[in-house]
Amino acid sequence: MIRFTCTCGKLMTAPDSEAGKRGRCPKCGAAVAVPRPARAEPELELLEVGGPAASRPRAAAPLPSDPPQVRGAQVMCPACGTSYPGDVLLCIPCGIEIASGRPIGAGGPPPPPRLSRNLEDDTPFWRTTLGLFTSPAATIAALPARLERPGFAWKVVALYAASFVFVALAIPRQGAAERREMEGSRTVAADPEGPRWQPVLGFDAVRYQARVMEPREAVEPGSRAGFRIQVRDADRKSPADLALWLRFRTGRTTGEPSRMERGDAPGEYFLETRVPESPGRASALFEMQPAGAPGPGTDAGLLNHAFTLGDGGSETASRGFLVVFAIVGLLAALFSTLGTALHAALLKLAAKLLGDEGSFRTMFLALLYLTGFALATVALLSLLPPVAFVLGVIVVLAFSIVYNVRAVMAVFGQPGLKAFLTVVIAAIFNSILSTALSFMLGFAGLLALAGLAAARP
Repeated sequence: MIRFTCTCGKLMTAPDSEAGKRGRCPKCGAAVAVPRPARAEPELELLEVGGPAASRPRAAAPLPSDPPQVRGAQVMCPACGTSYPGDVLLCIPCGIEIASGRPIGAGGPPPPPRLSRNLEDDTPFWRTTLGLFTSPAATIAALPARLERPGFAWKVVALYAASFVFVALAIPRQGAAERREMEGSRTVAADPEGPRWQPVLGFDAVRYQARVMEPREAVEPGSRAGFRIQVRDADRKSPADLALWLRFRTGRTTGEPSRMERGDAPGEYFLETRVPESPGRASALFEMQPAGAPGPGTDAGLLNHAFTLGDGGSETASRGFLVVFAIVGLLAALFSTLGTALHAALLKLAAKLLGDEGSFRTMFLALLYLTGFALATVALLSLLPPVAFVLGVIVVLAFSIVYNVRAVMAVFGQPGLKAFLTVVIAAIFNSILSTALSFMLGFAGLLALAGLAAARP
């Protein structure tokens, strides 16, 4: 094994067969080359003055050491990794001697590779995260070194957890908003201008209109309440002579119809009855038929009137929704974390198959960091119009793939093409595991069903 150190002080080992090959330091991400092992030199034997020397072998002159980081007919700068022709001695952009790594015209040990401004050790976490926008390649290359610091690692975990909160707050509740708007348009009692005439759906739909006069406020669940409705001819605006029935609907349950009596005014119908006991939103279905009809029938005209059972019904439903939403969010975060850990393990396995080594912890934290960054970006994009939001999400997904490849390059010291191959192999492993898990779950379900069937008397 060859033992050597990076310019940042990181101690590394490599097999003798890897001598002269190029890689990246797992700590600072700088390009380094595995040095060739020193050649063994014959030991000199000192002779006495005037003693016989004719038969003593002379020590072979030491061979000059190989130029550092030679790659074929080229040499590579130890700081920036740029390849130059073999006769080039200086790297002008870095200001160092290629052979020694020292500054031009200066002695002493070679300087450590300098990071960009946003990657200095004293840079705040938020500025480093901002570097994923401004200089993603340099930021990701420095991740392995930064993730060695416990403070940075805990901030990565905090960002990952907060990103799920950001996404949860950014989810548009279009379904709930549309439902509230629809119920508000159908609820006569919620109209500040009073009950409005609405068309009756069903038989002679264009001919009749109706409006609900009572109830105007929330009704106590299980209590008796009066329901009053007026019906008129849509063309002549005159009271209509019809037969009306009332039934209640709560959730998916619809009650039996009850016939309404004629009210005091022409075209008015009234019924005092007991309302359902379940708090929350309910519907009063008014079914209409021509006068003298024995029952509502399937061709009855309909008017759906939404009302509230109990003052706290909607608040209770909202609290229940928030509890369910929080549980679903926690489960999503848990499964995402487990999936990220599995992905990091598969990447480490794929890299090992390709002959590279790296830290599972570093790969796992790097994936958490990039995932949290992507989710937070999606949450910010939700402020944009729908079309721009969809396009932004597509761009984020594309960059996430590139960032993952860059993370593999930084953690396992692989070149770009090899890192991409590592990602592809890990994805294949993941597909195989997912298929096997699905098959096992399906088989377990069949066994459970067979057991239940066998247990029946």
